[in-house]
Amino acid sequence: GGTWRFSGQATMTGPLLGGRISGLSLPVSGTFAGGVLAMNGSCTDVRYQGLETGALRLPAGRLRACPERGSMLRVGGGQTKFALNIPKLSVAGTLGSSPLRASGSAISFDLDRGFAANQVAVDLGVSESLSRFTVARIDGRMTGDGVAGSLIGGAGQIGNVPLLIGETEGQWRWQDGVLGLDATLFVSDAAEVDRFNRLRVPNFQLTLADNKIVAIGDLAEPESSVTVANAQIQHDLGNSIGNTLLSVDNLQFNDRLQPEQITPLTLGSIANVQGQLSGDGRIDWNGEAVTSSGRFTVERTDLAAAFGPVDLPDQKVKIEEGRWPFYGGELILEPTILDFDVEAKRELTFRMVGLDAEKFLGNYDIENLRVAGVFDGTLPMVFDQEGGRIVGGWLVSRPGGGELSYLGEISYKDMGVMANFAFDALRSIRFEEMQIGVDGNLGGEVVTEVRFRGLQQGSLAKRNYITRQLAKLPIEFNVRIAAEFLSLIANLRSVYDGEYAAQRFGSQVLDAAPVTGEAAPPK
Repeated sequence: GGTWRFSGQATMTGPLLGGRISGLSLPVSGTFAGGVLAMNGSCTDVRYQGLETGALRLPAGRLRACPERGSMLRVGGGQTKFALNIPKLSVAGTLGSSPLRASGSAISFDLDRGFAANQVAVDLGVSESLSRFTVARIDGRMTGDGVAGSLIGGAGQIGNVPLLIGETEGQWRWQDGVLGLDATLFVSDAAEVDRFNRLRVPNFQLTLADNKIVAIGDLAEPESSVTVANAQIQHDLGNSIGNTLLSVDNLQFNDRLQPEQITPLTLGSIANVQGQLSGDGRIDWNGEAVTSSGRFTVERTDLAAAFGPVDLPDQKVKIEEGRWPFYGGELILEPTILDFDVEAKRELTFRMVGLDAEKFLGNYDIENLRVAGVFDGTLPMVFDQEGGRIVGGWLVSRPGGGELSYLGEISYKDMGVMANFAFDALRSIRFEEMQIGVDGNLGGEVVTEVRFRGLQQGSLAKRNYITRQLAKLPIEFNVRIAAEFLSLIANLRSVYDGEYAAQRFGSQVLDAAPVTGEAAPPK
């Protein structure tokens, strides 16, 4: 009925974690009392000659192990309890033919509850094409044929793949030498300047077998949850060669998703996109370089600055052509090459063919002003980090000219008899030719120069002897307008419509006026 004490050295070789451990050696000490065996109640050094499981090979090493609760091993009452803690672990070995280094902290193992580790870091390969992974916490337990568990807080990069993985959370398994992972994660650009915004992968699947990594998943925009592309990744740890295939299948741009939600490179180039994008891209890498290629097509698209079928080499987009119906005519984007480097200028030239001025002006809610005529012209635009601007744009009316008319009543009653007489005579002007020159910042001041040639009274003007004599004279009339682009049309309406001008002025005064006062005294 007494207590038995013992001590010694144990050396074992045999199966472990679906593989085999050799030369496992550790000091043993403990007691046997009351039918209960308790062994190793304090921290001890554990040595091993080697570990092999699947493609993993660890050479001889040592670690410090401590009991998790009281003693590492406790046998009694028909139960066997084994639990230990490794405060810190660092090992080096190989996975297949690739060098491997791994580290972790607070590693625990319990025969009943499995194992867990915090702050795990794994490096695979050589420095030129290193695959690096970190995990905030991982746990697992023995299954019938292997090991399985979960992980959270995973991050890393596969070799030279220009993608960073983060916020990984999911389930992993190790069986028959194959590592598998099913997870959700986020992907971001590994380049110094982001070419795309962070994307979510809700269905990431990875396998590691025979020294090769294969991964698949859908890339989705996080806010809208719209699937942007499908990605397939292959990487050989032995020679650091791999590729990523990207497939975009009828990606819809609409009120739910816009290009700037996917990439910052489109800011200042395109906006208000309604259409779809399809295509395929490929990224290849080896131990020395990364190359990419692909072809994408935009179809049935309406946007502020759009493009047709494109090639994507070296962050440059070759625009073949763009055509859209535009206020009775056609808007044509001429061929160009856009450099999507963040600091590069992007030049776009739009041609307007057969623009119906009456339809165009009617879009701006100007009820009493009518411009009749058909115009052709060119609007060269430059977009950079400072915004967009028109450089040397021009429009010219087609042969036959047109007419500029005011259809409403005169709002200013105190203009005087002669002023009213002049206004009635010139309220409708016929021109043989109108030329419009446009330059300036789309977000600021735009200078518009309007030249009229061959002016005569129009169909709605009042005629008299004096105006009929003036009509015989060759008249040219030039106007230069400098105004903010978005307020130019509104200001034009204010000239003719006094009530509208008063409304605009009144609202601006109310918006700008500070509100002051005192609390009313109680009644």
